[in-house]
Amino acid sequence: MSKSKFYGLPAAALLILLPNNSFAQINGELDEIIVTGSPLSHSVSNSITGVSVLTGEELAERLANNIGETLKHEPGVSSTFFGAGASRPIIRGQDGDRVRILDNGIGSIDASSTSPDHAVAVEPAQAERIEVIRGASVLRFGSSGAGGIVNVIDGRIPTVVPEDGFDGDLRVGGSTADNGFEFAGALDGGLGENLAVHIDGTFKDTDDFDIPEFAFSDAQTEALLAEGVPLEEATGAEGQQPNSAVRIWSASGGVSWIDDWGFLGVSVRQFESTYGITEGAEEGEEEGEEGEEGE
Repeated sequence: MSKSKFYGLPAAALLILLPNNSFAQINGELDEIIVTGSPLSHSVSNSITGVSVLTGEELAERLANNIGETLKHEPGVSSTFFGAGASRPIIRGQDGDRVRILDNGIGSIDASSTSPDHAVAVEPAQAERIEVIRGASVLRFGSSGAGGIVNVIDGRIPTVVPEDGFDGDLRVGGSTADNGFEFAGALDGGLGENLAVHIDGTFKDTDDFDIPEFAFSDAQTEALLAEGVPLEEATGAEGQQPNSAVRIWSASGGVSWIDDWGFLGVSVRQFESTYGITEGAEEGEEEGEEGEEGE
């Protein structure tokens, strides 16, 4: 009995090792199987970065006189608003030096980070794309942007040669509340196969905007009356908000040499902003940012 069992074990093992072919007939079509990748496979930088992007029609609908008012409806973003001419983004309650404003990836040259009643020297009307970056990846742009990064990309250094020779954009707008007029235009052209040029310009002009009653609130009026200010002055102007007029113009140009290895370009811009500060009963206008910028 034990001898037969001894010889039976190798035979059973041999049967198990032999290939076993199975045949099945499938009728009809197979069900579609959709495989979705796990978000855990993303890079660390993509997983921890919050990014809001404005472009195309959405950007055109939200455009305002300044970058703060343009972005104030984005999640976690508000604005300082020192009148229609000076308004800087506040990201998650942080502003000033903790929020960096970049112009095509380079820091904007202005005093708005230390003095919020100064205008930001970027022009949203010329932007092709505005990015709002939050999270740990803002450290890529330096330690001064701990609260967030706003990057305005306007394409004034061309990166491609237009296929049809020339490409252009034109924006014309108006507003009835302040008798405002706005014009913005841009033109890209190709000179040969490798040389591309870009020019653009912006002009905005508004009067003091209309208000339904007096300029000062009841609390402001009472405080001024307590200081001995006459009633006609303590109530402020009626029907218009003093010091809310804005006049902005900018012009820029750029040229690039574009090849298979990449592109090399340079640009120059002139930006001037004259605007009023609507806080309290101040009168007169404050000169905004004026100067030249090169890249």
